[in-house]
Amino acid sequence: MREAERYIRAFSRYLPSRITEKILQDPDRIHLEGEKRFVTVLFGDLSGFTSLTEKLEDPEKIVEIVNRYFMRMLEIVEKYGGDVDKFLGDAIMVIFGAPVAHK
Repeated sequence: MREAERYIRAFSRYLPSRITEKILQDPDRIHLEGEKRFVTVLFGDLSGFTSLTEKLEDPEKIVEIVNRYFMRMLEIVEKYGGDVDKFLGDAIMVIFGAPVAHK
């Protein structure tokens, strides 16, 4: 197994499976020494979410709103080839173009 593939497999638990699969198909696309690249990082959250939760006072309704928001965001992220880095409460952090560049 080549050195690059060993590193990729070691870090696969930290990467989305979609990214790991892309990298394993063409390991030469990843430069282990790093590289400068333009990427896009998207932060999205529900505006006014805190005040909304105070007004609703219904946990099921709040969870429903957040779940619908995240499901729609995930559809958009997938459509445009992004990868969710993390969820932060009612926020989402998405990266486009890393670790595999968009064509």
